[in-house]
Amino acid sequence: GVATAPLNSCDFEVDLAVVYGNGLQVTRLIQAALYDKGGRFSVSVIPGAVCADILVPPVRDGRCSLGFPCWGDRIHAGTNDNEIAFSLPVSRFEEIMSGLSQSHEAGMKVPVPQDRSYEPQMPPIYNDYVKDMGLD
Repeated sequence: GVATAPLNSCDFEVDLAVVYGNGLQVTRLIQAALYDKGGRFSVSVIPGAVCADILVPPVRDGRCSLGFPCWGDRIHAGTNDNEIAFSLPVSRFEEIMSGLSQSHEAGMKVPVPQDRSYEPQMPPIYNDYVKDMGLD
């Protein structure tokens, strides 16, 4: 069986957490999951069954997982189009929190700082427009 509740108010033993976020937020969770050991984050997706993608690997294998919300998740749970599901077993909560903190300190911050150290170049035709407008 499956019981769900917000982590801060559930009154039962937790096996895993599912976090819904946008691409950048989930990327940060993946970075945190890999921070100590490195490597790659492998994904296996069943397009019509996000529950299998996000519930089975954490419980069966103790690993984090990623899922793309299916129609049932969107219809019944109200998942938005920009959300991705990331699940993690309770046994990795502290590791993920530590990875988030350490990777943040290492510069993987949100929002992502933009590189503005260069001057963008306009296409040459824009010079003609500037001249035509008398702005040169």
